Amino acid sequence: MQMTHLLVASTLMLAIVAMPACTDNAKSESDEPITIAFARTMHSDILDEDRTLNVYLPNGYDPAHSERYPLFFYLDGRTNVKATSSIIHALSEGGVIPRMVVVGISNTNRDRDLIPMQVVGNEDAGGGANFLASIKNEVIPYIDAHWPTNGFRTISGHSLGGLTVLNFLVNEPDLFDAYISLTPSMEVGDGLMLDQVREFLGGRKKLDRMLYLSIADEQWERIYFDQLVEFLEDDSPEGFLWESGVFEDEDDHQSIRVTGNLAGIRWVFRDWRLTSKRIFAMTSEEITAHYNEATLRFKQDRSPSMMEITDAGYWGLYRPDRIGRSMELFRLGIQMWPDEAYPHSALGEGLERTGKPEEALLEMELALEMGMASGDWAVPYYQEMVTRVRRKLGK
Repeated sequence: MQMTHLLVASTLMLAIVAMPACTDNAKSESDEPITIAFARTMHSDILDEDRTLNVYLPNGYDPAHSERYPLFFYLDGRTNVKATSSIIHALSEGGVIPRMVVVGISNTNRDRDLIPMQVVGNEDAGGGANFLASIKNEVIPYIDAHWPTNGFRTISGHSLGGLTVLNFLVNEPDLFDAYISLTPSMEVGDGLMLDQVREFLGGRKKLDRMLYLSIADEQWERIYFDQLVEFLEDDSPEGFLWESGVFEDEDDHQSIRVTGNLAGIRWVFRDWRLTSKRIFAMTSEEITAHYNEATLRFKQDRSPSMMEITDAGYWGLYRPDRIGRSMELFRLGIQMWPDEAYPHSALGEGLERTGKPEEALLEMELALEMGMASGDWAVPYYQEMVTRVRRKLGK
């Protein structure tokens, strides 16, 4: 035991001694930083101060081009810039959500801006109206002038920022299309914001907006959170889409900033791209109707891709009770993209698995021919399929 302790102690001492050298060499002059966002300063006449905007632009963004992207706006910009930009970059580059212009606004006086009501004992609180006016009349126009977007806007805020998101919904419901309120501090002001949300939503028959709420293991916030969820379950306007997530077993007040925001982003854009499982269960008419609705909601043209339809077919290919639907999707892919190799190769594989090797070989050979002509990266795969079936047929 003593020898083990000595070995451990010696190892720790070596590590401690080595740390300064490692620290000195951790970054060399030739290292290039990897940046995901940049800071821009703008002046607010309403607030009579400069404000910093933290901006992420998607790959290929060019304001001179006609293509426009949604805007994702978030509060506590300096704190959340890396996490929020990274989440959206990773998901959008994978096609799960749309590519977006992402802008966060940093604080100069957080209580002043993010506590909408007067609070006893807090002289800074109560500047929410001016902050909202600045966002509406200065910040959003500034963004549109420098990084034009397509008009679909989402706002996200955590804690007091979550409280402010609800304040924006109540007082400027047309400013954003989707609202993400992470563990909103409705206990500030003794639940006044809860009363205002209930009064606002209860007085409307229809509201075409989206609201995502989340809570971690907090206690004070949870009291008001549960009351708001209960109200939404009983009395939501027509067209008002909402969801709530409880992360009490996984997260605390700080970590919910990331996990809750991720969940909110995924929920808001859940219909941007259908999963294979969802497509598999839908008719062709339902798929078309879904993407037509998504086009209207997100203010950007949406239609299923060749990969989505064909991959959805593969979702059931290896189950005998599902293979019939798989074949329908493969044929739909060929109908929609007749000159693409992938749907033909998929149909060939389906025909092979259903005992029709001659028909399968025709589709596979066609896929190989198309792939070679277009320089398709999957040509070796197509060739392997053709070789396998030819051997089965003795050719």
